[in-house]
Amino acid sequence: MRFTDLGYVTADCDISVPRLKELIAARLGSTALPIDPTRVRLRERTGRSLAGVLLDCRTLATALSSRIVDGREVVLQRLDHAESLSEGDLLINVRVWRPQEAVLDPAGPETAVRASTTIAQLRALAAARLHVPPAVVVLSKASAFMLRDKAAIANLDAFKLRVDASAEAVADSIGRGRLG
Repeated sequence: MRFTDLGYVTADCDISVPRLKELIAARLGSTALPIDPTRVRLRERTGRSLAGVLLDCRTLATALSSRIVDGREVVLQRLDHAESLSEGDLLINVRVWRPQEAVLDPAGPETAVRASTTIAQLRALAAARLHVPPAVVVLSKASAFMLRDKAAIANLDAFKLRVDASAEAVADSIGRGRLG
């Protein structure tokens, strides 16, 4: 993953995450390229990859996975929509699977949903994002190792989700809990 250094913002550990977004927007935004703090997701950076999301209901100290030290890096993700994440939210990726070709398309942008979201609601969300009728959307759960194996991708049909399952149950079944 590639990162671009945008600058530095000094913040107290007790600052709320929404207030931190406002500070970053004020410091880094410009008239030519304004940053709307409600259209930003903050994440921890660990080495060369992204880590957890900083939830809007927390302070900087409670949002980070380890203690705050000088030089700690936070990644700013610009969004095309306003977003406020809390502990009852999940981030999911909607990917298109073409079983005839055993191809799973690259992941699109992450989408935030409530953990209580039903599979029917996820199907409707995916259909809207993909511009197809909900009836043609089949949701499958897949572990990361399966997505690297072409033979496993061909068998995703075996991992269809129950219509009455919630997003939280699906996340728990693949080893991921709620955000936070």
